[in-house]
Amino acid sequence: MIYGTVKFMQKTKIKNIIYGMLVMFIAILFFLALMEAAARITEFIRPGSVLKTTPRIYTLSNSNRLGIEVIPNLEYNFEGYLIKTNNDGLRDKEYPLKKPENTFRIVELGGSFTFGMGSPVERIYPTLLENKLNNGLSQNYDVINLGLFGINTIEEIEMLKLKGLKYSPDLVILDYSLDDTQSDTINAEKGIRFFLRRINNFFLRKSISYSYFRSVVTKLKATSKNDRFIANLNDVNLSKKKYLNYLDTIYSDDYKGFRQVQDSLKELYDLSVKHNFKVLIVFTPELRPFTMTEETLVYFEKIENQSKQLGFETLSLFPALSQYDTDSIAVSQTDRHPNKIGHELIASAIYEKLINSTLLTKPKNNIINTNNKLEIVEVVLQNEQE
Repeated sequence: MIYGTVKFMQKTKIKNIIYGMLVMFIAILFFLALMEAAARITEFIRPGSVLKTTPRIYTLSNSNRLGIEVIPNLEYNFEGYLIKTNNDGLRDKEYPLKKPENTFRIVELGGSFTFGMGSPVERIYPTLLENKLNNGLSQNYDVINLGLFGINTIEEIEMLKLKGLKYSPDLVILDYSLDDTQSDTINAEKGIRFFLRRINNFFLRKSISYSYFRSVVTKLKATSKNDRFIANLNDVNLSKKKYLNYLDTIYSDDYKGFRQVQDSLKELYDLSVKHNFKVLIVFTPELRPFTMTEETLVYFEKIENQSKQLGFETLSLFPALSQYDTDSIAVSQTDRHPNKIGHELIASAIYEKLINSTLLTKPKNNIINTNNKLEIVEVVLQNEQE
């Protein structure tokens, strides 16, 4: 009798535990549903809300070195302007893979400036540059925009290999920003880590509340590491001194991101020789008063010196942009991407550089114009030894 009573009590206890867990699970699902509903209502009421996030327009890349890619054949209204992509997931029109006769092809590499966040596609500088070249010169010019928001130099070279080389470029223009050294390239992930990335990507695309929560966690984590200091540029208390101290950190010789950028430029040189194209590195300053100063030029010079040693042409946009108040060439106080005026200034500066140089002449096979032939040979020998 006592044994039966104990057994009955054990079964009842197990049932109560299972019932309690079920109730808790339903309560959590109900709470999450309420959070998602609140997030969606907030986004509906405030079109410019931070909850209206970019994961809606991207998908996880299959490349280990490229975190995301924009969804191909996409049409999405984002904060008042249309983001439309072609079959290749590029914010551009369709281009045939085979280069037409009498056509000079330019591939644009860059981050959100090149992608054109905050502006319609007809006003962004790759589009404007193509129009200027075709209106001012005799032969036909294609300027293919491989810009992608949130990527750095390492990932831009990966974009070139994945999507740019097949268009047989004669010239590659790489837009370089000072924050390009701040994030490490994505390492190969297998097994459970790869599975978790897929799950994370699914919820980023489907859930607004998860996207918001993930962005907050990422920012807090990055702030503690001081590795994403640029993300806090909207902070009104941010001083020039703090910004320059940050640049000192990410441009020190022992900083991993800086070394990765240097390696990526060497990789770009190898690709330029193998695939027979010229290279122009364009240095673009942040569109903020404390970043648009001559003190920041010393950090650009570190990358410029190596670029010239590799035989690349370089262009600094500082002279063209520093003549204007940063608020007059940015989209808004909170969106510091170039507006219509900013993109026009960038396109004009690049156009003037191109027509006043030999960059628009077809490159000879496996030859890059350089005044540093000895240094180029040394780089090639070093790469072969590695």
